[in-house]
Amino acid sequence: YACCATSRTTNDCPKGATEIDGVCVATIHNGGADWSTSANACATLGARLCSISQTAVLRKAGKVTSSASWTASYSDNDGSQAAIGVGSAGDNHSASSSYGYACCF
Repeated sequence: YACCATSRTTNDCPKGATEIDGVCVATIHNGGADWSTSANACATLGARLCSISQTAVLRKAGKVTSSASWTASYSDNDGSQAAIGVGSAGDNHSASSSYGYACCF
């Protein structure tokens, strides 16, 4: 396993967040937003953009419904191999692309 830096001190989601199938979510925004807006919105909540795998869980749960989503690894969809998480986002898309996003802890 790998341990990554986080500000969480327990396994519980921080106050105001919701746990969805094991993913601790601050907010989900299914409308169009650019990279800067998305990243800043999550940072304001003390969160960060969800990873591809976290976003995949949220898509499977029917919570992320945008056709494409910003994730913590936004720049590449690896030939659509990451489509379960990022949706229809293409490879090497621009930071001005209008995607949805979710903020995770």
